[in-house]
Amino acid sequence: MEKNLVKEVIELLRDKHSILIADEEDLLKEDLGMDSLERVEFAIRLEKKFGIVFSDEETEKFKEMTVSDVVKMIDSKLYGG
Repeated sequence: MEKNLVKEVIELLRDKHSILIADEEDLLKEDLGMDSLERVEFAIRLEKKFGIVFSDEETEKFKEMTVSDVVKMIDSKLYGG
């Protein structure tokens, strides 16, 4: 997993979602307190930033994912890894 991607995702959380402290292992819903609308908005911002598309099913999974899980999903979409 690319550390640069982790940094970019965490910066997006800080800048666009007013989350001051975020770590790779934080759960979006439980630890960062993102509700369903915030998670959808986050997915849309990630799609725009990285030029990728998340299915509705993938976006729904965000409720159980960590920041690191999201980064792995982005990495897979960008680099097939």
